[in-house]
Amino acid sequence: MNLSQIITYIYINYIDKLVDYLTFRIPPGNKCIPIRYIINIQKGLTGVYVFLLMYYYNNWTISAIVYLALHGTYGIIWLLKDKIIPDNAWKQKATISSICFIFVSVLGPYWVAPYLLITRKPYIKNWVIVSSIGIHTIGCVLMMASDTQKFWILKYKKGLINNGWFSRCRNTNYLGEMMIYSSYALLSQHHIPWYILGYIWGILFARNIIKKEESLKKKDGWDAYKNNSGCLFPKINGNILPLTINHRKRRF
Repeated sequence: MNLSQIITYIYINYIDKLVDYLTFRIPPGNKCIPIRYIINIQKGLTGVYVFLLMYYYNNWTISAIVYLALHGTYGIIWLLKDKIIPDNAWKQKATISSICFIFVSVLGPYWVAPYLLITRKPYIKNWVIVSSIGIHTIGCVLMMASDTQKFWILKYKKGLINNGWFSRCRNTNYLGEMMIYSSYALLSQHHIPWYILGYIWGILFARNIIKKEESLKKKDGWDAYKNNSGCLFPKINGNILPLTINHRKRRF
């Protein structure tokens, strides 16, 4: 096996099973709470959390205000997304212990970036603020647009999605979310948020992407799709049109 196959084997046979156990089945008790509840609570309360930090530490600098606007808005966007185009993966139920683990290991650490920014009050250069806003905006567009496309297509027809937002990138939604959280880490001007993102991306995101890749390999059109798209970053080869276009004559 080559390196790629070894990594895939480890994730599918070991990491996936470990993550599934920790996310849903940590004893004691039965799986009784949909994980979307704790995810929505954390994301929905992020704006409140950041505002309270700003109030407690009396930090009303432009960097803190921009952070509040970005991360608080993302929380609202996420709640709208869950209401309008819910992801079935978040409807799965978990034990109370697993719900606690999800918050402590993943969701809670997302709040480290605003804490470091607001308590330390670092001087943030204008280019950092502008870059954070730009990265965050593009990330929100990528995540929302691609998840919306995926939701409505799969609602009516199962199969390979190889057009639109997925024509040149097979994981546009993950790329968008990574850009969103990168903007928070960048704005915090501290290395710890990057370490947190590193282990979350390296374990959870990588596991999900690898599982998706393995699933896509079984679908018709995979070989052509793989050659014309990137796994995480868009593959640009001069033809930016969608891979699959249905030409239909209009009748008047």
